[in-house]
Amino acid sequence: MAQWVTADNVSDIAYLIDGTNVTAHRAMLDVRNALYAFVQGDDVKYIGKTARSLKKRFVGYCRPASTQRTNQRCHEKIKAHLKQGIETRIFVFTPISDLQYREFQIDLAAGLEESLI
Repeated sequence: MAQWVTADNVSDIAYLIDGTNVTAHRAMLDVRNALYAFVQGDDVKYIGKTARSLKKRFVGYCRPASTQRTNQRCHEKIKAHLKQGIETRIFVFTPISDLQYREFQIDLAAGLEESLI
């Protein structure tokens, strides 16, 4: 779906949407309750889940606030790998529809995150 790249100002990182269907991939950025992974080669380096949109979640990785420890850690690791020429791909899973069991909403992305971690 995307990859991390060095931003124009070099001190930040950005993500670049790519693949065979860029339009669909861009639309996925607005989906809530998504599961995502940062992958280097065949190795999954990080798995995350967001209740917000991916677009809003990835802003935290691009420009982490001083209180966002996880975002800061991921930002620095991604930036260090980019300096070493190591590609970090972003893969995304978005539920096709809302799942429900009786009156209870099921968060499939959260369940998958728990299982994968």
